[in-house]
Amino acid sequence: MSKKNGNHTTVLCTSNQAIISVAKSLLDEAGINYIITGDGESNEHNIDNDETNGNGEVELKVEFTKSMKARQVIADLVELDFDEQQM
Repeated sequence: MSKKNGNHTTVLCTSNQAIISVAKSLLDEAGINYIITGDGESNEHNIDNDETNGNGEVELKVEFTKSMKARQVIADLVELDFDEQQM
């Protein structure tokens, strides 16, 4: 899950709104800026308009230089989301 888009890379792709909300909180707390994308639109993190793409998924993107830290911050969420999708 590492789609690069300019200076940003995807660190989370999910349709689970609870996972998205917690991930946003964790990244805010860590001081990591992010962008939410879906339906071909980008929103800065301070806009609460989480659009989904055609698959019902939202992508959470961070600056490429912050991607390793962001992945560490949300690692447990990614695992939780994966486990939930397998059920």
